[in-house]
Amino acid sequence: MTRRLLLAALAPALVAASLGLTGCAGLGIPISVPSTTDPDPAASSPVIGGLVGQLPPWDDAFAMTVVEIVDGDTVRAAIDRSNDVVTTTNPISVRLVGIDTPETYPDEECFGPEAQDALATLIPVGTTVLVAPDVDSWDDYNRRLFYMWTEDELFVNGILALGGYADVRSYPPNTTLQDELQAAEDDAKANDRGLWAAC
Repeated sequence: MTRRLLLAALAPALVAASLGLTGCAGLGIPISVPSTTDPDPAASSPVIGGLVGQLPPWDDAFAMTVVEIVDGDTVRAAIDRSNDVVTTTNPISVRLVGIDTPETYPDEECFGPEAQDALATLIPVGTTVLVAPDVDSWDDYNRRLFYMWTEDELFVNGILALGGYADVRSYPPNTTLQDELQAAEDDAKANDRGLWAAC
């Protein structure tokens, strides 16, 4: 699926989010209207608005250009002008914080290629993404740990979890969006999406 088709498929979810609806048609998630008699619809249904419509890029997010898709949760990206967070304009490894996708190298794990393809569809090489760190922006492999959004304000980490492409992992102290990511994974599991059905 091309990025244009994916975004077109996600468009109803963006509209739904703004209207307080839930779901994400582009990932096979039905769009439904919460019951008006339910005192707290968010407590009983996945809040796609919390992942897409209500989690826009943070105020301190900055733009980077994707130069390589490494696997389902890691890319190489470059910044046009260095800043306080990224001090070089050379491409750097960026790891999506809060999630873990199956590996594609050196050993291919179940649903690894699908996760990599999903990320490549959301943020193809050459596109601009918005990134922001949590508390600690480095991991043990010298990669930068960031939350990521598309220019259309799709929360990439959350979309991958909601689609069943990623397993949510807690990496303290980077847990600001842990509840939102966990809710997305829980919904993917409950609906047998992605790796939760295939693996």
